[in-house]
Order: sequence, then structure tokens, then C-alpha cells
Amino acid sequence: MGGINQLIRISTSLLAVAAGCGGGQQEGPSSCAANQCSDGGGSSVGGPCAEEYVVVFAGQSNMQGENTDHLTSTLVGDGILQEYLAADNSFRQVTSDDMETYNTGEWHQSLARSKTGSMIPAFAKAFNGATGASITAISTARGGAGIYYDLNLGSWRPGSSLFADANQKIIQSQKDVDAIVYLGGETDVAVAKGTSYVDGEFKQGVQSMIDEFTDTHGAPIHFILPSHINAQEPNGDAATMVVRNAIREVVSQDGNAYVLFEDNLDFRDRGLVFTDIVHYNQAGQNEIGAQAGQALAAWFSCEK
Repeated sequence: MGGINQLIRISTSLLAVAAGCGGGQQEGPSSCAANQCSDGGGSSVGGPCAEEYVVVFAGQSNMQGENTDHLTSTLVGDGILQEYLAADNSFRQVTSDDMETYNTGEWHQSLARSKTGSMIPAFAKAFNGATGASITAISTARGGAGIYYDLNLGSWRPGSSLFADANQKIIQSQKDVDAIVYLGGETDVAVAKGTSYVDGEFKQGVQSMIDEFTDTHGAPIHFILPSHINAQEPNGDAATMVVRNAIREVVSQDGNAYVLFEDNLDFRDRGLVFTDIVHYNQAGQNEIGAQAGQALAAWFSCEK
């Protein structure tokens, strides 16, 4: 990814905001007319769909895929999903022909591989159904890594080893990124249950993460908000809402950030999380993936 090309794409993103394409908690189609705007990653928002969209999947364990069941993962056909692997600088097809390939991501530097399944196949299938386009996934998740807070498992603070490894992998792929999808914040919720959480510094941490992603890769970031977790512990639900509201507030003031999916507060009651009340089971992963994939397709609002 050349520096000049990167600057052009970032400038295009800013022009899109000026034309009315930016603006916070956008879960549906862009407000701009067809072909007027760019999403900042080189693909038209409105107008014909591209054949391929490059999506970075970042976050912590729920994005990584934590002890789910790839045998019940959403099935995808040929040509719908491929992912980039930095360890051998290659792209591999993720298909239902070999269920083991549903373990997305890779153990590479500080990045992690899904343990037995993830949301990415469901995301790709839903996105393809709405747009006819394939997804090239670049997985950069790591279990336990908070947006701002670090409980000895890393964080997404700019300058952290995790962020450096993620940036290196994305750049090494030599792909122009169309969107970054972020699912995380559970570690920050854990901190928000106690007295060490500071709302102002967490919001600044969210903003710093947004700036690092969008400035480095010239693409917008789309948040999947954390669900209710740690219900068995005091202040669990209240802490979840503190973190969700803080992310919403920052996103609402940033033209390169969006809330992609947030209708997951009932997942615990619907049996879509494990008994640890932190991690989504495969049914939960499938639903989040499908809903988020449809939402991102709607955001691009392209014509199939």
C-alpha cells in the first residue's frame, strides 16, 4: 500500500464526510446519493457493487472466536470468502468443503486464531447475499485485548505491540481496505465494574484507536457493541452500558466511525452466550455475523 495512494484514499474519505456520508451511528444506507461518495476505502457508496470488499476484523476474543463450534458455523460456498495469512503471505479460500478452514485467523506475532469457529463466515455469506461480492478477510483479533484498558493481555492503544502487528499484517497484504469491523470492549467492561475506570480517558482511548485505524489504512471503522457480560458479578450490566454509551458518544462525533450492530443485549437471555456470560456461542456468532454483514452491505448501499 503506497503512501501516496493512502493519502489519496484518506482525502477521499474526508470529501465523503463533507458530502454527507459521515456521521456517527449509521446502521443503514449512506445518506448520500449514488456515486457521490466514497467509503474511504476505494469502493463506491452507492452505484454498482464491487466484486470484492476487503474487511479487517479486529477486536478481542469474541471477534477471534472463543470455544465456539465450527461444525455448526454458517456454510459458505466457493468464491464468497477468502482470508489473508501473514505467516506465509498467502490468501486461502474459506469454504464448507473443509470445515477445519472455518478456524479463521492465525497465530502470528501477537495476533490469534479462532479456537473452533468465528462470526466471519456468516458475515461473508450475508454480505454476499446482499451485494453479490466476495469478502477478503484480514483477521487481527486477540483475546483479552481491551480498547483502552490492559489486563495483562494487551490493548488496542496506538503504539501497542498488538496494534503494530495488526498494522503490519494489513499493510503486508497489499490490499486497499474497504472497512474495519471491530468487535470488542469486554475487557473495558470488566474494568468499568470497578473504580479504576475513568470515562474521559476511555473515550479518548476509543478516539485514539479510531484515528490510528482510519489514518493508517484510509478506511472507516464500524463497531459491534459489547453485549451484557459478567451478569453474575456486581455492576456487570451497568458497566456494559457505560462502555456502550461511551463508544456511541465518540462515534457520533467522528465522520469515519459508525455503529454497525448493537441489537445484542438480549443474547444472554436468548442462550446465545456461554455460561461464562462473556463469549458468544456459535449460534450467537452466526447471528452477529449475519446481522453485521447485512448492515455493512446496507451501509455501502451499492447496486447488486
